[in-house]
Amino acid sequence: ELTGILKGSTLRDLEQDTATFCFLEGDVDSSERLLIFGESWGRRQAEKKVLELVRARPPKQPFEESYGYNGKNYGGGSYGGGSYGNGYGGYGDDNQQLTKAEIRTGFAVSKVMQDEKLEQISQACGAKLTKQANDNVLVQGYQQQVNLAKKQLQEYIFGLNVEEEFTAPSGVPFHVFIAKAADGTPSVLEEVRNRTRVRVQVKAAEKKIILTGMFSVVSNARRDLQAFLGSFVTHQVSVQKDQLEKLSALGKQRFPKLNNFRHLTTAQINKEKLALILSGSQEAVAEAREAVDAFFKEQGWELASAEMFTAKHSISRSGKAEGEKGANAGEKNGGRNKTAELLQLSDMDSAFILGRGGKTKHKIARVSGATIELFEHNCTVEIMGSDIERRKAQKYIDLVRAQRIGPVHVSPEKHDDDDLTMIPVPYDCVGFVTGAQGNFLRSCEEEWGTLMFFCDYQGPGHGQGTNGGPDSEVLAIFGGKAGRTGAELKVMAAIEAKLPLFFTKDVGDECSSEEWGRDSLPLENDELSFALGKDGSTRKKLAKASGCILEYVGNVAFMAGALATRRRARDYLSWLLKQRTGSVYVKTEGRNDVTVVTIPDGLEAVASVFKSMTLRAMEQETRTFCFLEGSTNKSERLLIFSHEKSCRDKAKGIALSKIDEKFRKQDEGWGDHGYDDWSYGNNKGRSGKHSGYNGGYSSGWGDGYDGYAEPEEVSDTFPLKGELSIHVMSQTGPNGEDPVIEDLENRTGTKFTLMKDKAVIQIHGPADKVSQAKRQLQQFADLFITCKVNMDPKITASISNKVSHYIRPMPWISSADVDMQKDTLKIVGHQDSVDETFKVLKELYRDHGMELSDSDVTMKRRDEHPLPVSGSGRAQRAGKSCDMFRVSEDDAAFILGRGGKTKHKIARVSEAEIELHERNSTVEIYGGDRERKRARKYIDLVRAQRIGPVHVNASHDDQDLTLIDVPSSCVGFVTGAQGNFLRTCEEEWGTLMFFCDYQGSPNLDQYGGNSEKLAIFGKLQARCGAELKVMAAIETKLPGFFTQHLGETQSWDEWGTDTLPMHSEQLSYVLGRKGSTRRKLAKASGCILEYVGNVAFLAGHLPNRRRGREYLGWLCDQVGNKTGKITIDTTVRDDVTLVPVPKECIGYVMGDKRKTLSRLEEDWDTLIFFVNTECLPPSYQEDVEGIAIFGEERGRTGTELKVMGAVETKMTMFFTRGVSDFTYQGEWGVDTLPLPGDELSFALGKDGATRRKLAKASGCIMEYVGNVAYMAGSYDERQRARDYLTWLTRQRTGSVMVDLTGRTDITEFQVPEEMKGLTRATSLREIEKETGTFCFFQGDTSTAETLLICGHSAEGRTHAEQLLQDLMVRGAVHVQRPKAPRRRQRQRHRAAPSVRRRPAQPVPESSSEEGSDSEAESGSESGSETGSEYSSRSEDGRLASK
Repeated sequence: ELTGILKGSTLRDLEQDTATFCFLEGDVDSSERLLIFGESWGRRQAEKKVLELVRARPPKQPFEESYGYNGKNYGGGSYGGGSYGNGYGGYGDDNQQLTKAEIRTGFAVSKVMQDEKLEQISQACGAKLTKQANDNVLVQGYQQQVNLAKKQLQEYIFGLNVEEEFTAPSGVPFHVFIAKAADGTPSVLEEVRNRTRVRVQVKAAEKKIILTGMFSVVSNARRDLQAFLGSFVTHQVSVQKDQLEKLSALGKQRFPKLNNFRHLTTAQINKEKLALILSGSQEAVAEAREAVDAFFKEQGWELASAEMFTAKHSISRSGKAEGEKGANAGEKNGGRNKTAELLQLSDMDSAFILGRGGKTKHKIARVSGATIELFEHNCTVEIMGSDIERRKAQKYIDLVRAQRIGPVHVSPEKHDDDDLTMIPVPYDCVGFVTGAQGNFLRSCEEEWGTLMFFCDYQGPGHGQGTNGGPDSEVLAIFGGKAGRTGAELKVMAAIEAKLPLFFTKDVGDECSSEEWGRDSLPLENDELSFALGKDGSTRKKLAKASGCILEYVGNVAFMAGALATRRRARDYLSWLLKQRTGSVYVKTEGRNDVTVVTIPDGLEAVASVFKSMTLRAMEQETRTFCFLEGSTNKSERLLIFSHEKSCRDKAKGIALSKIDEKFRKQDEGWGDHGYDDWSYGNNKGRSGKHSGYNGGYSSGWGDGYDGYAEPEEVSDTFPLKGELSIHVMSQTGPNGEDPVIEDLENRTGTKFTLMKDKAVIQIHGPADKVSQAKRQLQQFADLFITCKVNMDPKITASISNKVSHYIRPMPWISSADVDMQKDTLKIVGHQDSVDETFKVLKELYRDHGMELSDSDVTMKRRDEHPLPVSGSGRAQRAGKSCDMFRVSEDDAAFILGRGGKTKHKIARVSEAEIELHERNSTVEIYGGDRERKRARKYIDLVRAQRIGPVHVNASHDDQDLTLIDVPSSCVGFVTGAQGNFLRTCEEEWGTLMFFCDYQGSPNLDQYGGNSEKLAIFGKLQARCGAELKVMAAIETKLPGFFTQHLGETQSWDEWGTDTLPMHSEQLSYVLGRKGSTRRKLAKASGCILEYVGNVAFLAGHLPNRRRGREYLGWLCDQVGNKTGKITIDTTVRDDVTLVPVPKECIGYVMGDKRKTLSRLEEDWDTLIFFVNTECLPPSYQEDVEGIAIFGEERGRTGTELKVMGAVETKMTMFFTRGVSDFTYQGEWGVDTLPLPGDELSFALGKDGATRRKLAKASGCIMEYVGNVAYMAGSYDERQRARDYLTWLTRQRTGSVMVDLTGRTDITEFQVPEEMKGLTRATSLREIEKETGTFCFFQGDTSTAETLLICGHSAEGRTHAEQLLQDLMVRGAVHVQRPKAPRRRQRQRHRAAPSVRRRPAQPVPESSSEEGSDSEAESGSESGSETGSEYSSRSEDGRLASK
């Protein structure tokens, strides 16, 4: 019965939205499978939408049987079950979103619409349909239900027979509609009737037209009549005074003979203006104008000029009420009669008024209160509403049109209909107030429902500002009084931020006694930050609770609105500020804006019940202002303030639930101090009177309801394991769903308690309901997945920023962490939320000109995670001492930090291992005495940040502390937005940084000014790097602060700092794009390099500083040196490798604008220069250039081999002529191994994948130069690489047997015979790529059961082993229960049952390379992979890679 909804347009829409191809398999009427083809992301989205379609179908039983009541009796005029908030007869779906839609019908349709039909549609679609007072129909339900109901309702409406009545506009003679042309052309009504087949009835005496027929037919006829009236124009022809008499005769003699005279509504002479006015349809006016021009020619007069205007006519339409006729119907339904005004526009004006996505049109309609329809096919605007609404809409449209062609001229005398406010904006602030692409003004308009634009803007010196004369521009604000005031204060705040004291210079504490007015209240700096809140949340909270407009302009709080609202806002703000320094007591008698919740005497730790975060969340949800009166720990009253009683009642309900939750946790029980509402009928063992709360039942257990037995109630727990975190359970869903806890409480009738210390949810209620709640919690948990993304290193920093600001705060995201070293992103969350994160990631990739590949994304469901790494936990800490101590719950959260970042930071800086157990707030520190002491010190300092300033003195310095003075004016700049700059420095240098109240010398900077102390903890090199980073930031804010009298210095200490001043053109060159050149210099030289102003600071060991100074000097010399070559003696240096490059290969090796060399420098942490010819050894040929590579030996070797591979691609045998199989016996060296052509393509792999795999598994540098494999590294690394390469090439021709005696780099994994089908080559390749290993079967691939996992990293081999075990278990369960839900795939036992095997295949599918085409594209790849990397820059390289 569900195939009916998966046909036709539904599937097409599904394909369009998800970029898939879908169809029903077999006979569409009896199909059992819908097939969805496309990419994985699109298929998941399509599957989700199909499930929503299926779940949106109504249950088989009618609503009356499912819910015990009749839908017709629910809510008066509503139809349907009305229980979509609690699921549909077992079709509960946590992922669906409740929505509503209003269908515009009008009186004519509403009169004939049958209630029974609405009920049928409601029953068929599961949505709730309600008739509105304005004759519209409101549809409510889940999204898919609403869509289905809208579709069926529209089909029903279009088939109704309706009768609609039109009244001719007052300015249009009625004969225009019914008169025929002189040549016999039918009248307008006849043409409309013939074209639409509508039945027409004319009442000429009443100037009314009645259209009867199907709604679709009547709508078409009405549209044609409106288009006809909308095409009317007016010509105003200028004439001379002596021409008036003859023109009057013209009108009487010739105009009646015109063929279109019937459509000429006006033809008259205005003697005052000396003008002939012609009005009517375009054809009639054009014909009349031709007659006038012909007459002028006959008289020998000069042709008259004319102006053309759009004619404005009003039409009225209404239905006729049942049982009423004529005027009575109009009187009773006069409120429904809409007067419409039609306006003709040009194409450009039409597009401008519509705006992007119709935003401008909706904005004008919202501000004016009129209904605006824009018909793009004929550029006609229909404005419906009262006279004042239409006048305002017309005015706004004219002003918007004026913006398109020039400055807008606004004057209060002409444009002020009590809807205009004009504010002066200084020229310096015009761009700031406008915002990027007008964003600030658009946001103000959206927030306050106004229309805003600058008027008469003529540039500096020509302004017409009211308060600044020629130094300001005027901003016009149109809208209601409250909206204009709010937008005005918003603009004032922006100007004040740009020009302090512009508005608030002489503003004091002022209170207006007017009913509508504006008050002001100056605030101190510390009070302002407290009253503002994060992102203005506190200000918004006070404004919503008081009903007053509240805005901070500079340090002054402006309160605008009615007198009562301003008084409330002032009270709330004063109470808020008092909370900073002490307790607050409020006299609540006589106030109508407060609800008091009395705290029971027996409630312990009141402050923990109503913690700051709890109250803030309650305020946000209920639009109230709440606080505990008096001392928070001993408070007796919770005060809830709001001007709306419903908001206070909602907040009170939440507060009572919090109190009840606390009582449940107390050992005294419920009856003594808690809610006696819970004590009736079941208080066995207790008697007498209780001190009930809020008038609850106070009798003993025998006073329960007679004959009523409550169902047995039980308590059970649901553990939050793995990816499911506490905060997710109380979050609103990504599509607006209610929090899971709240939704399931309402749906199951149970009580949930979040126990954060134990990471469990306690469920209390009837036994069957508790089981149902646990079941649905498990279903929700099964939808959580883990996603791992391998990122491009170029955008890792950008993604890290996106993760912090966008992805991690997303609802239902448990965690999102970026590994900067491995360039990976791990996201754990609900599958819907993870899908949303990919939209952010893909957009970020596109912004950088890249695409996110599916191969870089790995998805795992909650039940598919690998087991924890063996050996983890306490076993790894054997022999290490441990310090254990307890902290408060708040301290534990602060030490942990968002996503555990603070804890990891402390562990990294102290080099200790830290475990924080959130269940009991216990901290364990493992390590040596020094590491544990430092970790404890850092933890104490972090805890101190939570409650006040951090005090640091000499006792804190264990040779790990650096203090730096930061001028007070730079503290905010150094801190960064939300502390981002300090956090970035900590991440980059592995330090711990915070401002402190230093107990030592006075806080004066080197110039005697006020300053703050910034403490930097960490190793010497890390502290030095972070210190220079901070100095560079201060120097940017205060030029010359550190470098004013600083010249070139050079230290001869083993560890020290050198300085080198540079010119501005040199600085930009050695800095590079986004600091890339500076980072390359630092990595290649091994010293710390930072530019503080125009001075380069080099810090580190003496040899490293010398190298850094030398490299920096060479770069600076290249600014004016066109050749860009250096002169060095390579025989006396140990930090350089010289590589010969043929001159004809220079361009290929460098790449476009040196991009290829720059990429090599970044990949290998090296620096590359070209050397002069005289520096080359005598053995070099004349047609070669020398490339000098500087850096560490490993990086130089990797870069050298890459360059050799590129040269060999262009010039075969340049490096490999005469090279044979060679093994160097020393510790560090380079081995070579020639490979035949067929083996080379096999060992290279597609895009070099196999080569990279072998290099990663062996830990060796491996490159193919021509047909020779070069292996560089230590002896063990080279030996492993040679072995792996040999085993790989042997697989092409036969089986491989490996002697495992004495080998520590191989792990054996036994694969049962029946499970070998799961270890296909593609599966092994994915495991190898993720774990950095090399895997293949020992012996004959068709019979072998031992899989060898090779790799130098024991952790990587263990990870690969776990992935293989996971693969075995998933495969076994899948075969045993092919149709079981995913959550049932988790089995207690791990033994893999036998599986059905396919017939034996001759091709071995378990080998490491699966034949010659598993990773290599069959033996056509020759040369090194470097050729493929260089192929985008040269056609020869592209051919080589092919």
